Amino acid sequence: KYFKTFEKDLKSKFIIKDKYVNKNNKFIELLKNNNSVSISVRQNRYSERGKTDKEKSTKFAKNTINYINRSVSFFKKKISNPKFFIWSNDFTNLNNYFNEKEFTFINNDSNKSLNDFNLFKYSKHFIVGPTSFHWWGAWLNENPDKICVRPPDHLNPSNNKDFWPTSWIQID
Repeated sequence: KYFKTFEKDLKSKFIIKDKYVNKNNKFIELLKNNNSVSISVRQNRYSERGKTDKEKSTKFAKNTINYINRSVSFFKKKISNPKFFIWSNDFTNLNNYFNEKEFTFINNDSNKSLNDFNLFKYSKHFIVGPTSFHWWGAWLNENPDKICVRPPDHLNPSNNKDFWPTSWIQID
């Protein structure tokens, strides 16, 4: 809500320059040519970059995965033939929770953050992860028909009470 009046200007400025991304990325066509649903799983949130609360990180990841599973069910009922694409900062053990026949793992090897962020613009829909990185990817996405679902408030990555756009559907 804080920058709604600047939305058009922000969206025109937050575009990654072509020289920093792989324009031949194999995932671009998959995202564009399917009823793609972007999913982000942030692992180790409370045990990365000097933080040491591994138990809190594990609980956060488990709650995120539970939210994602509820959201996948929502999309299977809401849109035809959804294809789910997962981004993560750490793919360790995610195949234990997400079947690779149903979910495509997007793991860019070079310029990971920039290429991941760039690919968000090709997604049609979003199961918005509780991360500001994925929030921005969903918010900047220009698909006029996109459906964005969001996690419950206890997974809000921000202390901002107006963090989630009102058009995004909360999945409890």
